[in-house]
Amino acid sequence: MKLTETISALPIEAEASQRSDVLRCITSGRAGECLPLAYVPMLREDRANGRVRIRVEMEETVFPLLNAVNVTAMAHFVPYLAFERFNGLEHLNRSYKGEPEVDASVTPFIEDMDYDVLHEINYTMGIHARTGSKINSAVVEAYNTLWNFRARARSTKIAQRGKLDTDLAPAFWRNPGMSHIVPDFDQAMIDGEVALQVVNPKLPVKSETRRLSPDNNHQMPSIVDADDNAVPGDANGFRDWGERIFAEMSADGLVVSLANIELAKKTAAFAALRKQYAGVEEDYLIDLLMSGYRIPDLQMSQPILLDRRSTIVGYSQRWATDGANLDQSVTRGETYIDLRMRTPPMNTGGIILITMEIVPEQLFERQQDWFLNNAPNFAPTVDDFPEFVRDYLDPEKVDVVPNSHVDVEHTDPTGTFGYAPLNHVWKRNIPRVGGKFMRQVGDPFVEDRQRIWGVETIDPALVEDFYVVNNLHHNVFADTNADPFEITTLGNVDIVGNTVFGKRLEEDTGDYDVIDSQVDKSRIEQEEE
Repeated sequence: MKLTETISALPIEAEASQRSDVLRCITSGRAGECLPLAYVPMLREDRANGRVRIRVEMEETVFPLLNAVNVTAMAHFVPYLAFERFNGLEHLNRSYKGEPEVDASVTPFIEDMDYDVLHEINYTMGIHARTGSKINSAVVEAYNTLWNFRARARSTKIAQRGKLDTDLAPAFWRNPGMSHIVPDFDQAMIDGEVALQVVNPKLPVKSETRRLSPDNNHQMPSIVDADDNAVPGDANGFRDWGERIFAEMSADGLVVSLANIELAKKTAAFAALRKQYAGVEEDYLIDLLMSGYRIPDLQMSQPILLDRRSTIVGYSQRWATDGANLDQSVTRGETYIDLRMRTPPMNTGGIILITMEIVPEQLFERQQDWFLNNAPNFAPTVDDFPEFVRDYLDPEKVDVVPNSHVDVEHTDPTGTFGYAPLNHVWKRNIPRVGGKFMRQVGDPFVEDRQRIWGVETIDPALVEDFYVVNNLHHNVFADTNADPFEITTLGNVDIVGNTVFGKRLEEDTGDYDVIDSQVDKSRIEQEEE
């Protein structure tokens, strides 16, 4: 009988053990793809601490490149709870133990898929299994879950991937000079909406001309004008009365209360707070967060960034040594990135996934210079420059970004490209590429411009292609068909968890049997009294 009325919900004190996950990975890849380099499986309640060094070698290019080649490496922890088949920690726990749901179905904790060496994720990471056999789909699911999470954080205009897609996802462009432009914005949050109070809810409605109705008992607005010409109706029989019918609001008009103005301010402030939860898929979870309630499961239901590092490829030019080709050269590139990873004990378990993206710098060299040119055909005036009082009192500090801002040769220069903060054009980031490298009208072939690696889009628009890399050519390389980047990942991750390991085994030399044969196993038999 227990004297205390408590029931423990604490786990037992399991003896912790340490294991290592040594990473030695060599692979190749192309630019413009989200390359999975390595993964570390994390069991439930594991914690990790490690570091990796990544070396990137760029193959020979025909000419030294003029624009930078950006390299970004990331380490994420993707909890199992982030997989779309799990709906909360309780669901994950039941799945882990094989317990049925309310509808008697059992959610498998591990899902399998057919192995195929030609699947790009397996091919890139060097994952081997027997052809046609079943493998754990966790790595593929973690890769797609991570990319979808990053895409939702970037824009709602980017299509999501399926959880078992095996092709490589596109990389994301690095557009620091254009990242402030959005396809749309919450105008209500900026303007605010003030509720109006009507003093007299029954406003008098008047008409300019009244005529007797056909039954001569009622008066109604005229359906003919002053010259007795019929007012035509539309396809639905409705007539445009213009200003001949109006509501009188001057006597008993509308009232704006200070309380409603304050309400509009608070509504805009809370809308700004709610915006930080963009990407959380369930509205009721956002409502709970906005009410100040903590949701511990939610933080473990999305990928967690452990480390992120970016650099650019350094170039080295090598010249020919034979007499006939002394003016010929090739260029190679190389760079290094170090990543650190550290996690507390992770209750759900998951996958540590290391990915890399290699993208050339986008120059946007034909973007509009607003100091020189304010419209497609006009120079600016003083009124086009920032003015403190006017801009400070502007209730909607937003600029409409025309297509010419990105490309002055756009066929629809005055069309809307997107929206940006007021006076954004004065935070200038305009690359200048001139001389023999200058981009010409009509984009004819210019050999000297082959040293600039990028995508010269005709009539750019703020669509998915603006965020992710699609159709990136590799014509700058001497071999345009081979993977131009070789990537080596070396590191070690120490994992502390509840895994029980057996002792180190030794080769059987018969020592135990030899010693055992020398032991006297006889026992003294005592005489009974």
